Amino acid sequence: MPTGSGGGTTSGGPLSAGSRARGVSASASEDRRRQSPPEGKEGPPPAAGCVQLNRDITAAASGLDILALCQRRLEEFDSVNFVTALHRLARSPGQDAIAGSRTLSLMVERLQARTTELRVQQLANTAWSCAKLQVRHAPLRDAIAASSLPSLTQFAAQECSNIAWSFAKCNLLTVPLMHALGTECAKIIGDFIPQHLGNTA
Repeated sequence: MPTGSGGGTTSGGPLSAGSRARGVSASASEDRRRQSPPEGKEGPPPAAGCVQLNRDITAAASGLDILALCQRRLEEFDSVNFVTALHRLARSPGQDAIAGSRTLSLMVERLQARTTELRVQQLANTAWSCAKLQVRHAPLRDAIAASSLPSLTQFAAQECSNIAWSFAKCNLLTVPLMHALGTECAKIIGDFIPQHLGNTA
C-alpha cells in the first residue's frame, strides 16, 4: 500500500484492511498495480521537508490538531501532503467542526490545481475523503474526474470502489467517469469483496 511523502499512508476508505484480511485474489487488480504510473506522474522525489510534514500530519492526535497544523504550514504542502491531510481529517471524529473550516476550503482549492500530479490511489483517496467530509467543491470533483479517466485501466478494486462511492454520495451519477468506471469494474469484478460490490452497485 503506497505511502505519502515518505510518511503516513494515504490509503483509501476503511476497506483496505478488510481486503487484505480476506485475502483478496491478486489477479486483475494486482496486475494493474504492477503497471507503471502514467507518464508525468512520477516526478522528482519529495523534498525532505514534505516527508517530515507528512509524518507530522499522521502523528497529529485529532482532526482539530491536523487543521491547526495545516493552517500554520499550508504554504509548505506538496500534493501528497494535501491528500494525506484530507484523508486523516476524513477519518477523524468531530467532522461537523472540520467541514466548516476555512482551512479545509483552502486545502481543497489548492489541491484542485494539483490533481494532475496525483497517482490513481491518491485520486481515489481524495474523492473518498471529500465525500466523507461532505465537501461540495465542483471544480475539484471535475479535476478528479478529468485526471482519473485516462488512468482507469490502472484502478484496482479498492480505487474503483472508492471513486464510485464518493461520486454516488455526491449524486454525480451521470458524469462520463461513472460510465467508464462501470466498464473497468466489470473487468476486475472477481477481485471485489462484498463491500466493494455494495459501494459500486
